[in-house]
Amino acid sequence: MKEGARLHGMSFKTKLFFLIALLVPCWIIASHLNVDLVVLYETLQRALREPHTAYSVKEFGRFFYGPVSLVLFRPLSFVSFSTASWIWIGAQTIAFVGFWWSLSRLYPFLREPETRWSFLLVLMVSINPIHNNFQSGNIQLMIAAVLFTAECLTRSKKPGPPFLGGLLCALVSAIKVFPLFVALFYFLCKTNPVRKGLIAGFALSALIPFLFFGFPDGLALFQGFFKNLTAYHVDNPLIKIPDILCLPSFMVRLFGHDHWLVQATVASLALAFFSSAFFYARKLNTDSSRERTHLFALALAFMTFLNSSTRPHYFIFYVPAFCSIVEILRKEHSAVVQGLLALSTLLIAFTVEGVVGKSLNDRLESLSIPTVGMLFLCGTLTVLIAFGGVGNISYRDNTLSRGRA
Repeated sequence: MKEGARLHGMSFKTKLFFLIALLVPCWIIASHLNVDLVVLYETLQRALREPHTAYSVKEFGRFFYGPVSLVLFRPLSFVSFSTASWIWIGAQTIAFVGFWWSLSRLYPFLREPETRWSFLLVLMVSINPIHNNFQSGNIQLMIAAVLFTAECLTRSKKPGPPFLGGLLCALVSAIKVFPLFVALFYFLCKTNPVRKGLIAGFALSALIPFLFFGFPDGLALFQGFFKNLTAYHVDNPLIKIPDILCLPSFMVRLFGHDHWLVQATVASLALAFFSSAFFYARKLNTDSSRERTHLFALALAFMTFLNSSTRPHYFIFYVPAFCSIVEILRKEHSAVVQGLLALSTLLIAFTVEGVVGKSLNDRLESLSIPTVGMLFLCGTLTVLIAFGGVGNISYRDNTLSRGRA
């Protein structure tokens, strides 16, 4: 490593200091607030006594995790809530480490000492969703860490790791429904070992509850799960909850509840993404890892943008899209892309209570202001992938180079 890079860049120890500076306040806030963890813990307690009634617990809120989660998280039901809370914080801390480790594997530039401002930008975008996950005792940080790790595994040329990557993707999709978007993306765009892993993962996720609880209770669990999913918008109406921030909520606030245009637009965009990703992935060389990384980042961004339950703790899935755009800008400078990236950062990262205050933050969220930033983010990365960049930027030999007429 050159001495100049050490002097003008940011060392590993400095980056580690920033990450710890983020993690410690998250520990503090998580030790006092655990909203979603309460629902999980009470559901696990009910599943321990009367499995068939687990999804009928409504006193603390409806339970939206899949039946396999009642097996995976069952050990929490044998300890006090206080102990379970600290175990959950420990699991989130492991996910925090896994998140940054896998992200640095997908984007090696984050490990380079000269990427000081790039690292700080990615960190800044990550603060709000990471803090929200610790604050609410949510699971999105864990899911992100698993999905990023799964993506790393799918890059291996050996059949074992890609199979495991597909299995992990299927498992988190069985716990929370929205990663099904990535699972379908994997099935269309990845190799056969990944597809086999997906099939095995979904089969195991469907079978485990029946093996553990028996057929009658297992069937009741799946029925209760699907019933809660279909009732999600009864308890969480898009038009009334300001911090549901996605394209569906934005359109509902414009056109009214359950407008046909909302469903049609979301379905059309999802279909356009999957069909385009399928043909684009087929054109890539097997070793074109950078383009595949950007395509994965776009899949996560669209998953979050189109998901009708997206809240600030879901913003963790936008981080790879920021990384992809930053990486491209490090190779080819574009004032247009720089401006859109800066605008997306301002609208998404800075719309938080700690920066603008709760009253203004609530107002900005009710106006779907962060969703506009998500639109710029998804649109910018789509253009960069589809056309090789802005202006005459193009991909060649798996690196970003300036195209020639």
